[in-house]
Amino acid sequence: MSEDETERNRLVHQALSGQIISAFYEVYNTMVRGLVEGCYQNALYVELQERGIPVDREVPFGVRYKERIVKATDTELGLLMYFGSKPLFRRFVHTQCA
Repeated sequence: MSEDETERNRLVHQALSGQIISAFYEVYNTMVRGLVEGCYQNALYVELQERGIPVDREVPFGVRYKERIVKATDTELGLLMYFGSKPLFRRFVHTQCA
């Protein structure tokens, strides 16, 4: 990955992703552990709406198979969040592929 790509991946939608991650931690710190996944999804959906952040659920995204995209997306940033014993999240940045 070039230096320009690394910088772009770090900065794309930085403020918005920070707000979403803050909402994730609010839900994580408020909800009890051990609930089914849907409870955390619903709580995060509510938290994002209350913060005025537009949100969609179950949005399709690009899937790679042997370094090729087999399902297209124009979403620039995705966040994968895990409400397990330790809160975890991962940012995925979409880059244009030939």
